[in-house]
Amino acid sequence: MNNSAAIDHSFKDKLQPDEASNNFLLPDEPTEQQLREAYDNEEIERFLRLFSTFVQEVTVLEHATGDGVPSDAIPPDDSNEPAAFTNEDVHFTSISEAIAKVWVVPNLPPSRPPPPAFTISRLCVTAQRLYLVAHEPYNHFFRSLSNLAKWKSFTKSFLWCSTYWILWWYNALLAGIILGLLAVLLKRKLFLYPSVEELYRHREQIADANQFGRQVSDTLSAPSSGIKDLWHFFRLFETSKKRNLVFGGTQRKSKSKHINRESQDSEFADIPADPIVINDNPDDQEEQDLKKAALLVLSEVADLHERIRNIFIWRRPFVSVRYAIALSILFFIAMMPPQYFIKLPTFVFGALFWHIMPIICSLSSDERSRLPPPLADAPTDAEYAMELISRRVAAGLQVRPRLPPRKHQGQQTTHLYDAATATTDRNIDWKKWGTRISAGKTTIDNLKRLRLGNFWPVQEDHLAQYPLAPGEAGITQRQANVDIHTYPCQHSSSPGLITLSPKTLFFTPLTSQVPTLVINLETVKGIKKQGALKGLQIRWRDESDGQASTKEDKFVWIGSRDDLFARLVGVEGRKWVTI
Repeated sequence: MNNSAAIDHSFKDKLQPDEASNNFLLPDEPTEQQLREAYDNEEIERFLRLFSTFVQEVTVLEHATGDGVPSDAIPPDDSNEPAAFTNEDVHFTSISEAIAKVWVVPNLPPSRPPPPAFTISRLCVTAQRLYLVAHEPYNHFFRSLSNLAKWKSFTKSFLWCSTYWILWWYNALLAGIILGLLAVLLKRKLFLYPSVEELYRHREQIADANQFGRQVSDTLSAPSSGIKDLWHFFRLFETSKKRNLVFGGTQRKSKSKHINRESQDSEFADIPADPIVINDNPDDQEEQDLKKAALLVLSEVADLHERIRNIFIWRRPFVSVRYAIALSILFFIAMMPPQYFIKLPTFVFGALFWHIMPIICSLSSDERSRLPPPLADAPTDAEYAMELISRRVAAGLQVRPRLPPRKHQGQQTTHLYDAATATTDRNIDWKKWGTRISAGKTTIDNLKRLRLGNFWPVQEDHLAQYPLAPGEAGITQRQANVDIHTYPCQHSSSPGLITLSPKTLFFTPLTSQVPTLVINLETVKGIKKQGALKGLQIRWRDESDGQASTKEDKFVWIGSRDDLFARLVGVEGRKWVTI
């Protein structure tokens, strides 16, 4: 790595202070250690911010179900042995159906969650992802091809032109392309960290992606609004316009908020009394389905590009090694004599058309939805962010992203991270206040006991089982884990404190001395961010009464909600699926 290479200062000039993450400024000639630290820090901050913004709901799918229903809602089967297909039980109409039902369906992964509803915020995030992983690489690639075709640099174009025709003459053009891909893959393994120029170019691409997302957001609507809200306001406007036309353009003022439908004249019979209900029109539902499908396609394209990029930058080394071996095999296949190699494409096409497609067509729609996406073993950026969160939680490191510095007055400050975090959590440390409230509540409870003459024993049962603060946990337990976090919250029942330990989540009302809600983290099946007040919805499996049942607990507001969400997702050993 040439660390003394000249830096293109145009990259620095194009970066805004908040977009360039100026917490990691580099000197003009950084050392290799400084470059590695800056690159690692920027990647960690970017993934943490991506996780905080993009991952809004996660769920655990431990068992595959054919109808897409979470396995929690299905009663367990008494028999542990899988159902075997025999000629007496099932009669297959074709060999393809028999292969699909006996060999393919049992080995399919769990059902993927249904696609989320279309909202402007999801569209903006997807547009940013596409811009970062698809627009910049394709733009750079086609711009380079254009420069080669125009012979802007005679030396470079001459070298590539000579290489092309030499490989074509020896029937090694495809093998040369595969060898080039393999060289790019292995180069990133040997040189894990980019140069200074590549680092600044990467910063510029992230800044451009954020700017593109803000333009999409400004063009369509606010990030938290959906298409349903836009149609709602449009219908309200149209209804008001009809009423004004019937009254001859006069404006009638009324202090009442509700209009009695029976008291309206017959002239308003065609005007709905409640314009909020807009889903009765099947065209609206069809439009919503089309928008949801379009968003799903864009998201799948972004996922595919992120998986390809993460293969080439070795996010999961064992996966990259697997594809490096596959490229090596393809290289040797491409070096076969032409009379044999020309049969390979037709062989692949025939196998897919005559043998693979009938098996896929014999699957039901629910079973086809369980088919894995392309390159499923490679992670997307959101999946890698969850892995990073899990490692940082296990190491006891910070899981929330650092907020960018404030912009000057007059500049727009719309970012990918939660806007409520920027306005409420910038100057408030909810974890510190949660710890203080917990310690104060414990002290008050102790004073009440002392006043009643009940001295506090060395190890009390309820505090040892449900610690409210790290200090009390260290006193009352012999081998207490000090990695305990407290969060003030508003449960659906009462305000109180959430205490999160490595194994359990406790909720203790402010008026109670013992927790009223105890959730084992291993039983949590789904977590969802909810509401404008930064709430959280937790779905978990309760087996306390001997019968397994799924329960949901809603927290209307939680201080440092994103931190709690990240720590719940970062529980060691859990595999989450984003929704």
